[in-house]
Amino acid sequence: MVVGELIRRAAEKLKEEWIDGEEQIIVQCYEHPDFMIPFDAVNYKGDAYPTYSWAVTAVEVEIDTLTGYITIVDAWGCFDVGTPIDENIVIGQMEGGFVQSLGWGYMEKIEAQNGWIRNKQLSDYIIPTALDIPNVTAMLHVVEYPEGPFGAKGAGEMSHVGGAPAIIDAIQNALEIKINKLPFLPEDVLDAIRN
Repeated sequence: MVVGELIRRAAEKLKEEWIDGEEQIIVQCYEHPDFMIPFDAVNYKGDAYPTYSWAVTAVEVEIDTLTGYITIVDAWGCFDVGTPIDENIVIGQMEGGFVQSLGWGYMEKIEAQNGWIRNKQLSDYIIPTALDIPNVTAMLHVVEYPEGPFGAKGAGEMSHVGGAPAIIDAIQNALEIKINKLPFLPEDVLDAIRN
């Protein structure tokens, strides 16, 4: 958001000052927008960022109480990224991060022994495939942010934030238990049912 807007402004300056055949350097420095309270890094007061991206996610699961296997029936996410510059790329980013976060919530377990990661290959570190998460709906809540490049806000890590908590919440609701760990695997389901 910040760097993209600086590049946009620098490109506008370059277009105005363009001289054919000459090397040109354009400098564009960031300044907090007027509406922000200056940030005090010592006391952690003020506005650290001019705006934030927001998201909401929900997941529906089915749980086989005999095997503990968790099936994602549907997953929905709505993401506020300002105005997407390329909607297809942003939707792909949201879907990919959302699926990655879902995998983190119910299947991606890192095994370590004596400080060494034991499952270092995709053959023994399980990640979600299209068969594991068949239905993902990623929607955009489009509201232009005037301080961002062409109205855009951030769209990076946000898609990864809500999936794991959403699937854990769905499992908690289905099993009527409280969960305080990630990932929550089939063996955890069976332990919860036994207890």
